[in-house]
Amino acid sequence: DGNTWTLPEDATWPEGSNFGQLAFVEQGAHVYLFGIPGGRFGAAKLARVERDRLLDLERYEYWDGTRWAATEDDAAVVVPAPVGELSVQWNSHYRKWLMTYLNDDDQVNAVVIRTADCLTGPWSEEEVIVTAEEAPQLYAPYIPPRWNDGPDVYFTLTQFGPYDVFWWHTSLNGVSPSDERPRCVSPSS
Repeated sequence: DGNTWTLPEDATWPEGSNFGQLAFVEQGAHVYLFGIPGGRFGAAKLARVERDRLLDLERYEYWDGTRWAATEDDAAVVVPAPVGELSVQWNSHYRKWLMTYLNDDDQVNAVVIRTADCLTGPWSEEEVIVTAEEAPQLYAPYIPPRWNDGPDVYFTLTQFGPYDVFWWHTSLNGVSPSDERPRCVSPSS
């Protein structure tokens, strides 16, 4: 019931950090964190930490576009703004990482999806999967860890009015499953 939870004082990014809202991915010995600043209009950046050091901000490393660096100031943009309420999951059918989020730009105003072979990217261009015309006042397209290993990609979608969470699914246009091993930055490098 949350009675024993405590808030560690030293495990908080400072105000204005790009890691105000997070999507976590556990892989190998690390937990990877895709971060955006508070709100829905910032870019996504990537950090990682050993899974048993999650509360030790001194142990975090930040992806600078080519390697892991020691400070948040070195973190490169992995997905350009605007990114809101992002979610990242592996799909074993497509053998790709999937990222869903709200692009709240007035020109787009939709839930979008991107794919990548590696958590560090490069991430594909956005593909719109639900527009605000189809589901007004939409946000929070979260991909659950289950039911995500076939051609259909399942995700939750919240609407502010009427306030409720809905179960949606889509498939990826023009993305074929790959038998090739992705050429990624190794989780241990």
